[in-house]
Amino acid sequence: MKKGPLVSIILPAYNERDNLKWLIPDISKILLNYNYEIIVIDDASSDGTRHAISDFNINYQYNYKRQGLANSIRMGIKASQGEIVLVMDSDGDHNTVHLPLMIDNLKFYDVVLTTRFKNGSKVNGHIKPNLSRAFNLFIRAMTGGQLSDYLYGHWAANKNSLEKVSFKNIFWGYGDYCIRLLFHFEKLDMKIHQIPSITGKREFGQGNLRPLKVFTQYTFAVFKLSLKERVLRVQKNKKLSNLQKSRS
Repeated sequence: MKKGPLVSIILPAYNERDNLKWLIPDISKILLNYNYEIIVIDDASSDGTRHAISDFNINYQYNYKRQGLANSIRMGIKASQGEIVLVMDSDGDHNTVHLPLMIDNLKFYDVVLTTRFKNGSKVNGHIKPNLSRAFNLFIRAMTGGQLSDYLYGHWAANKNSLEKVSFKNIFWGYGDYCIRLLFHFEKLDMKIHQIPSITGKREFGQGNLRPLKVFTQYTFAVFKLSLKERVLRVQKNKKLSNLQKSRS
C-alpha cells in the first residue's frame, strides 16, 4: 500500500533524452511505496526527448521557447498537485537513493536538501567540488547564511512552506535561483535539514559548457543578496533601537 502525501517530482530537462530514459524508471522503482507524480519540464529540447519518454506515466510539459532552468522549475511547481515538491536534475547527478529520506524528513522539517559538504557525503571528482566548496564559503561570508551547499539544487519542501516565498523574485536565471531560494528560506526561519549526498553520475551527454557565464551570474546574485542582508540588518537594528527608546 502506498504511503504518505502526494509528492511531485520535478525534472527540468534540456536535451536529456537518454538520461531521462533510465532516470524515470529509477525514480519509480525507488518510490514504489510512495504516492508520487513525475513532472518533466522539457525546455525546448531538440534531441527527441518528447518521443523517447512518451510511454512513461508522467506529466510532460513542453516549452516551445527556451525558458531556462529556474523558470522551468517554476512551471513545474505551478503544475504540481502534490503536498510536497521535490526538485532534481535530469542528468543523473542527483542520486535517487536519497528520495525516500528526503520525503520522510519533511514530516519534521519545512525544507530538506542534499549537500556535498557534510560528513558522509561522497562526491565525484575534485576540481569542481572544491570550487563549489569555496564558492559556498563566499556565499556564507557575504549573506550570513548557515547552510553548507547553496548550489547543488537537489531539494524538497512542503508546498505550504514553498508558497511563502516570492516565485517572481526567485525563480529566474540558472542555478543562481537556488542561492536566492535558500537565502529566503533562512530569512523566514524555516526548519531546514541537510542530508549528506552521494552524488550520481551523468551517463549521457555533456553538462554546462559556459562556466564563466555561470560564475558571473552566481557572483552577481550573491552580491545582490548581500546588499539585501545589510538593508535587513539596518532595519532590524533600527527597530530594536526604537523599541529600547520607547521603553526608556
